[in-house]
Amino acid sequence: KDMVLLRSAYGGTSDFHDIQYHLNIPSTDPLNADNAIDPAARALYMGVSRPPFTLMDGNSANVQGFSLNAIEIDRRALTDPEFDITIDTINLAGLPGANNKIHPVLKLKANKVPTAPLLVHVALIENTVGTSKNVLRKFLFGPDGATLINTWTVGQEITVDKGPIDINVPIVNSGQLTLVAWVQNRTTREVLQS
Repeated sequence: KDMVLLRSAYGGTSDFHDIQYHLNIPSTDPLNADNAIDPAARALYMGVSRPPFTLMDGNSANVQGFSLNAIEIDRRALTDPEFDITIDTINLAGLPGANNKIHPVLKLKANKVPTAPLLVHVALIENTVGTSKNVLRKFLFGPDGATLINTWTVGQEITVDKGPIDINVPIVNSGQLTLVAWVQNRTTREVLQS
């Protein structure tokens, strides 16, 4: 029932951003009822028709020549990221309805010049929901993310700010929330950095 996006980063130990997308395929999943649109949009974009299914950096473990194993994880961990990402939130204290809003601000810095449009996502993840881990609660830039068609230069920085966003999905424990952001090649689906 879960589709997982993994990203490793070099730093002495492997570091993963594990996101589980709960779909109503092949059977009903109660966590899907909380937000069916975002997981379905991601599954459609990534070409997942039947979970369970695993992806790492936009590559499928079901694709010839790709295998999710320790060697592949180490290989990807040594790949220089094409972007640096910084994510922050703006304090909304004092605004009406601030308890149900979040204002993420994403900063991207190009380490290489991308050759295709980019897709940027910021996901609100609940770390533990019952026995499930890292459950996607909401894509904060919408189910399709934000498409960037900028002409880039090395070292160029841009800010993606969609303003305050309503958290209109159930949250079991607000102390168990994490934001995960990533940028990927919109055409090849390869995750360039998270």
